[in-house]
Amino acid sequence: MTDLTNSGAERLAISNRAVSLSCDPPICGVELEPYIVLRRADGTHTTDDFTASAPSDDNAFLKHRWFRSLNSRKVAFCSVHTTERATMQCVAFPKLTGTRTYHCSPECFARAWKTHRSNYDRIIGANGDSDAMIPGDFDNPTSASKPHLAKGPPAVTVQDASGERWTEVGQSRTYVPTSEDVGNVLKYEVTVVDGATGEPLPDASGSTNATLVTTSRTIPAPTPRPRHLLNVPVEHPYIAQLLEQRSMGGVAADEANSAGRFFTILTYNVLAELYATNDMYPDTPAWCLSWGYRRRNLLREISKYGADIVCLQEVQSDHYEDFWNKEMTNIGYDSVYKRKTTEIFTGAGSGFAIDGCATFYRSSKFRLVKKYEVEFNKAALSLSDMLGSAHSKKSALSRLLKDNVALIVVLEANDDAVTGGPDGDRMGGVGGGAGGGLGGIGVGAGGAEEKAGGNSRRLLCVANAHIHANPEARDVKLWQVHTLLKGLEKIAASTEIPMLVAGDFNSVPGSAPHSLLAAGRVHASHPDLAADPLGILQPSSKLVHHLPLASAYASLSAVLEHHENREAALAAGYPTPHERAYATPNHPLGSDNLSEDEEPIELNPSEAVNVIRRNFDVQAREPRFTNRTRQFEGTLDYIFFTADSLVPVSLLELPGELGTNGDARLPSPNMSSDHVAIMAEFAQI
Repeated sequence: MTDLTNSGAERLAISNRAVSLSCDPPICGVELEPYIVLRRADGTHTTDDFTASAPSDDNAFLKHRWFRSLNSRKVAFCSVHTTERATMQCVAFPKLTGTRTYHCSPECFARAWKTHRSNYDRIIGANGDSDAMIPGDFDNPTSASKPHLAKGPPAVTVQDASGERWTEVGQSRTYVPTSEDVGNVLKYEVTVVDGATGEPLPDASGSTNATLVTTSRTIPAPTPRPRHLLNVPVEHPYIAQLLEQRSMGGVAADEANSAGRFFTILTYNVLAELYATNDMYPDTPAWCLSWGYRRRNLLREISKYGADIVCLQEVQSDHYEDFWNKEMTNIGYDSVYKRKTTEIFTGAGSGFAIDGCATFYRSSKFRLVKKYEVEFNKAALSLSDMLGSAHSKKSALSRLLKDNVALIVVLEANDDAVTGGPDGDRMGGVGGGAGGGLGGIGVGAGGAEEKAGGNSRRLLCVANAHIHANPEARDVKLWQVHTLLKGLEKIAASTEIPMLVAGDFNSVPGSAPHSLLAAGRVHASHPDLAADPLGILQPSSKLVHHLPLASAYASLSAVLEHHENREAALAAGYPTPHERAYATPNHPLGSDNLSEDEEPIELNPSEAVNVIRRNFDVQAREPRFTNRTRQFEGTLDYIFFTADSLVPVSLLELPGELGTNGDARLPSPNMSSDHVAIMAEFAQI
């Protein structure tokens, strides 16, 4: 190999205009990572990161520096609409002055007045002294943290050719903006350095000057409004008794929870980076679509909900490996993942990726017994083999091969009384077998609450599905849902196991797939059956299943009916029995996003009912929307459960306009997918 270290030959260099940052404007707490295209000595290009300890073949490496401007005046941003510059601040109650009291308009200020008043009353009630409160400085919003005062060497300050002064804040390849950076401009500087001399090497234009990227002003991280967990009426006597015990707290609550019957499940289409493009979401700021920002926001949101089982769709395969699996493991989850089979070129990392379904379960509460990977393409191949002519087979495959997948897991509760051997042996009677047209699903015999060495075992079956999206392929959607349900029926036929069917079904309430799930059949006159070019939906009498499925959010109808009956009884002077409040007495989920001078607002029963009425479609008995884009607004995501073995006890509040901070479309700064998460708490009968 030719030695290029000291020769006049061309060396490693940065290509022209080939440095950019992962996110602009920078966001507090969101990692900034440069994308750098380098030209090797042989003329080829690379995006590899060369360091002093691992230089390039010609002994060159990259030197990184990050700076914060000292000249530009720091500005304040709205506490509610965090990407907007603040134009006013609440100073009526000085103690509250801080990052949560800035507003971008009089309307924004007026909407927040109730919260400011409530927080002021709480602080005065605790301290009894309003005179000690000291107002802040609107033009120089302060932060509780002062990282620049930490012990260590003093910060390096430099002045550029224009006279602007900068203080150095980092020397690694990546940088995470802090609260000190909010309102300020950042600058990234990269230089190719000769490993032998330590001197800068020239770039493609021959200059040895560092390549610079200057950002917009750093903005604070948006803080989504917390969502409440709303209780629903429970008629089952034993579950109602356990809930009453749990509401008492202390030993009674511990005993109720130790029964191992309560658990929460969340489903969420997190929008794969592959599809999060400006062309698809022109109403969303580009920085809101960057994966560096969205992954942090999504993880924070999901972790705040604290669900025991998390069903995610559109989990990109490379992101599952390098982000989701690692981060969810860190907060106490194990997981299984099923990717689609046809990868797409991404141009990053390995170059190819595709999305899939991931099911996470809290390892302290459940352990995996069995999983079934469902590939609808395999079921399509089986169906085409039963068709007569080659032309019919070709037409069927062209229509049905959509690469959608589902993931079914059987979980066992980690009760103290439960014992068992290795994962493959704990299944009892539920085991793998022939595909049965479902791409590998098979069952054996067993029971949901079996005996293992004299100890009871509590099992739970969870299906996580992502059904085809094209609205013109109504027959394909229905066929996929029917295929999934037939496979689940095989499991149910051999074991009395509670079942949950969750995911993105890409089907609105009242559609044929939704009717099949919720009602167990599709009426022969349903308009969706008119689109059946392959004849695979005939006769319509076969479009049935015998699972006692019900939609979790349909339980909100019972809340409204219960409230109306209660109000009527009170108005008539009749006494009403003691009952659970409609909103949990705990803080709203995600309330720890709030600053220390804010108190999360609790909902009383009447307020909770108003929340439900705003965001619940009474006629459809489903949320008004779980997907909101320029092209579409409606419900596509559901949680179904077997009503003979599970009882819903609470549901995650549905976000309305307030829930998205007034954003008309998703994704938004506060909500990082085009779908919204839905969650339910169940008790096992």
